[in-house]
Amino acid sequence: MNVQAKDIAEIMGGKQVLGREVRDFADLDAVVEAGLPVAVVETLRQHLGSALGSSSKRILSARMPSRNRSRVIERIARMFAASERTFGSEDGAREFLLAPHARLGGKRPIDCVETELAFKQVEQILESITFGLPA
Repeated sequence: MNVQAKDIAEIMGGKQVLGREVRDFADLDAVVEAGLPVAVVETLRQHLGSALGSSSKRILSARMPSRNRSRVIERIARMFAASERTFGSEDGAREFLLAPHARLGGKRPIDCVETELAFKQVEQILESITFGLPA
C-alpha cells in the first residue's frame, strides 16, 4: 500500500506532537527509533476511537512507549492511513479495521499490528480492495 510518510506522521500528530517535520520515511524512521512521544498515543485514540483492538489497547496503554512499542504504534498509524486511503474516510477506515476478516483467520485487521508480517497481510487485503480484486 503506497502511503506517504507525511500522512502517517499526520495521523500521529504531525510536527506539533512528533517534534519535527517528517518529509520521508527516513525522517519517520528516525522519529520512531528515537521513541515516540506519549502524546502520539492520545492522538491515535482520537483517530481510532472504538476501532482499537485488544493488542492495540495494550500497546497504547503503556505509559512511555519503548522502541518496540514505538514501532507497533507506527504500524497502527500506517494501517489507519492505508485504510483511510483505501476507503476514502476515517469512518470507512474504522469500519474495515473493526470487522473480522476471513483472510486473517477471523481476526480484525486492527489486531494484526504486533508484527510486520501480520501487518503485511492487512496491506495485501487493502491492495486487493484498491484494485477491485477479491478481498
